[in-house]
Amino acid sequence: TQSTWELMASGDSSFKSFCYWFTTLLAWGSIAFIGIAHGVPLDKNAKTISVVALSICLLIYYITQFCSSSCSYLCNRSESANIYNYMERIFYTPMYKRMHIQCYHYEMRTSTYRDSNGNTQIRTEQVRVNTYSNYEHYYYLSWRDISGKFDLDLSGGMEQQERAFVKLHLKLFMRLAEDGTATDFEYQKASFIARNHRDLYYDCLLYT
Repeated sequence: TQSTWELMASGDSSFKSFCYWFTTLLAWGSIAFIGIAHGVPLDKNAKTISVVALSICLLIYYITQFCSSSCSYLCNRSESANIYNYMERIFYTPMYKRMHIQCYHYEMRTSTYRDSNGNTQIRTEQVRVNTYSNYEHYYYLSWRDISGKFDLDLSGGMEQQERAFVKLHLKLFMRLAEDGTATDFEYQKASFIARNHRDLYYDCLLYT
């Protein structure tokens, strides 16, 4: 029996940052190349290639912008007067942990295909087959928010209209207060896996 237990957390944004800066530099490089290409005698094909490359770079650039975290923040914006009500709802809403299990096994499958010469070839590959999934919440008796006082300083710059938005990033953590709670959590987790282990392998994920 093989199992995997993972804690789902916020993903690493280094790859998104790399894509953002790469496409930005690529777009500016294409613009510079077009400027140079139109300033020096080049054939028509070179200029056409530069325009097509710039169009592709701009398309990738705009897609990256719409998928960026800043765009997500702007789509989820709120008035500064309402942010305290929003934070209060978070502070007074109980957290939950959801356990999700996915059972699976591997199968060897054989298929036929034709190669570039028209000959029939046999291909054997190992594929994963998901057979069962289920989820369950972790139950606890009491909870307490220990985030502290939320105080957002909007003086100065906002009054002078030096900045129109404040980017607020929140992280959600759930801490088990005592050893007895940790023991109970491990018991519920083990019980959940035992009741839902239906195949040779399984992945068990924890969502907060």
